[in-house]
Amino acid sequence: MAKVAMPEHVLQVGQAHLEAWGPSETLHVVGKSLPKRPGFDKVTGRARYAFDVQLPGMLYSAIVRSTETRARVVAIDTNEATKIPGVRTILTPQNFPTFPGQGRPAVSDQVRFVGEEIAAVAADTEYVAREAVRAMKVRYEKYHAVIEPEEAMQPSAPPLTPTGNIGGGGPEIYERGSLQQGEAEADAVYEQRYATEVQHHNPLEPHGCVASWQGQELVLWDSNQGVHMVKDGLAQALGLPINRIRVINAHTGGGFGSKNGLKPYHIIAAVLSQRTGRPVCLFMNREEEFIASHHRAKSRHIIRAGVKQDGILTSIYHRIIGQASPDPEGIRLAVAGADCTRHLYQCPHMKIELYKVLTNTQSPVPCRGPTAAEDLFCFEQFIDELAHMLKIEPLAFRLQNYAEIDPVDDRAYSSKGLKACYEQGAKAFGWEWRPPRTVREGSKYRGIGLGAVVFHGTPGEQSEAMVVLHNDGTAQVVAGIAEIGVGAETVFAQIAAEELGIPVEHVSVSYGDSQTTPYTINSSYGSRTTTIGGPAVRAAAFEAKRQLLVLAARELGVAPDTLTIKDAQNIVCLKKGGSTCWAVDGDNRYYHAILEGGPCYIVHPSDMAPALIALGAQMHILGPKGPRSLPLEEFFVTTVQRLYQENVLEREEIITALTVPSMSSEMKQVFLKSRIRQADEFSLAAVALAARVQAGTGIDCRVVLER
Repeated sequence: MAKVAMPEHVLQVGQAHLEAWGPSETLHVVGKSLPKRPGFDKVTGRARYAFDVQLPGMLYSAIVRSTETRARVVAIDTNEATKIPGVRTILTPQNFPTFPGQGRPAVSDQVRFVGEEIAAVAADTEYVAREAVRAMKVRYEKYHAVIEPEEAMQPSAPPLTPTGNIGGGGPEIYERGSLQQGEAEADAVYEQRYATEVQHHNPLEPHGCVASWQGQELVLWDSNQGVHMVKDGLAQALGLPINRIRVINAHTGGGFGSKNGLKPYHIIAAVLSQRTGRPVCLFMNREEEFIASHHRAKSRHIIRAGVKQDGILTSIYHRIIGQASPDPEGIRLAVAGADCTRHLYQCPHMKIELYKVLTNTQSPVPCRGPTAAEDLFCFEQFIDELAHMLKIEPLAFRLQNYAEIDPVDDRAYSSKGLKACYEQGAKAFGWEWRPPRTVREGSKYRGIGLGAVVFHGTPGEQSEAMVVLHNDGTAQVVAGIAEIGVGAETVFAQIAAEELGIPVEHVSVSYGDSQTTPYTINSSYGSRTTTIGGPAVRAAAFEAKRQLLVLAARELGVAPDTLTIKDAQNIVCLKKGGSTCWAVDGDNRYYHAILEGGPCYIVHPSDMAPALIALGAQMHILGPKGPRSLPLEEFFVTTVQRLYQENVLEREEIITALTVPSMSSEMKQVFLKSRIRQADEFSLAAVALAARVQAGTGIDCRVVLER
């Protein structure tokens, strides 16, 4: 099949092409301010996080973490720990299983940084587990470690890999033009150094999970940013088929990039659960969040620029040293491509050197604008200082060097609104530049500044979503995402409601379960959940609406393209408090009692018994031994009397009739029952009363209670 390139603003669904909703469109739901869907549940405490999961027989785990920076674990003395009441099992490097898809095992005797996992314990309570951790004695063979990137780059530094301590064997270099030529053409060359430090994510809900083996299936309640990414990682690490792993996450109490993908505690909890045959809860405490939950990388910058006296940039040199872990696989986010330096300004001569330096620290992970935040801070601070040095107003300096075309690819932008942002921001702020100065008010320093941002586009991937239409006019969006607090549940409901033409209140969203949701997104990072999953939701809603209109057109005898859905209302059945009865015309007729063609009355078989007993009903039975009759109250028995039968019928006996004595006008009856909701279900309790009333006094009263 030939592939046809579609414009960026067109969504293809089957043979249909959906145009993007533009600013001129009249939208009824999308773009409107609505309360965030899980907001009420969160502020009232109803929202259930992985940290809240409690399972029968659940054990609690704690991890023994290295106190050395670089070493080999020679021995772990667990004798005292095993004597503590409530300790169920202990994992050490000697008894931890080997999995085919693992690099360094989640529990290993090789230590590469302080806080790395070297043992784990499962116990009846978290307190007992942590007491056992403190009771273990660890003996190390210590090696020389390197912490600071500048130290690790020295020829005398101990190599952490066979190829040295610089990822890739040397710096990544980007060049355009000639740096020497650009500096020679400049009227002035300015150089400055900057440093950014490690930043911890430290979410309110700590990192952790609850693991439980249910037969051959591993179920994980996990605080993550993507159920499918964790599921895929577990399948690869444990060597299990994907269909034997289920990851559940209703809500995430903060992640900010740190809860993407598989972590050692996932594997440790899974192994402990399998070994003990019980669910295992493993969450970090606050101290562990600072030493073992990853971070934004430390970085060091040297920036130098050549500039004409009128403010035109002639050259830029940017050297970045990023701190990485000892694992070459974990160096990607030590430093990225310095996109802001390359793209933000028109400059003909440029050289960028990126050093990803391996050190004995944990690997950096995404943290809100990964690598870009630190690069932008340093580079835009430099641009401000350069403008001040030249005594040029900083906004004017930026506009003077504004890139009208992409300076990297030398191509026109499809769209670029940075100049409009400059102008509108300056107007809204009341921007009026003045030379920098320090203003101190008590313990605070106040000032004004200007900065711009350029950030890479959304990382794309294939996305799937489902939309289910129910016969009461409601719709359900099913999306494979984790709810991390950004409002995707609300936005997806708005998109579906807009496309379907129904009120947003009639759209529910199901998510957070890898077993019951499609692969909408591997994980929510890069501020891309709506841009990746939103079109999939709209496409699914469009297809569901198309199928509905085809069915409606068939019933009406018209063409489907002559029908549309507009201002749809949710029609609720009479039994559930609405105004319409679907049973009158025979719908669901096998589940309702229709009395003279009127509204349906949903009944349950047990509803009749109390009323009939109160009225003195007789049960008539026929069997091999002949006919017999008995009062209805004697027909029913409890499971104590007959374990597998709730009546007195013998083998081959059948009920032939149920009779109720004739009643005089003096007989009065009433039947009341209590239910959770107005639907077909057992009552919580019921009472039936029959009495002969003379002169306001009840005679021969019969009261029957049911529960």
